[in-house]
Amino acid sequence: ASADAALGFRFADALTAKSDDLVAARDAVRAHWGDKGVIDLTLGVQLSRLFPMVKLGLGYAEQCARIRVGARTISPRKAA
Repeated sequence: ASADAALGFRFADALTAKSDDLVAARDAVRAHWGDKGVIDLTLGVQLSRLFPMVKLGLGYAEQCARIRVGARTISPRKAA
């Protein structure tokens, strides 16, 4: 993984977990990409959570099933 991807993941992980690292991660993102980067990543994290809620609200998230990605089978972490 690139350093940019690692920084974006660190920020997103801290944001969704409301962790103590959020301020430092936000400051690192701001230093690297500026305020626009903070805004873009924040909205990206939030919008990625929108689709599952829309599915659930419309009744399309009734069950969880294993997902095949190439040769790998992935089990969902929690029920919808």
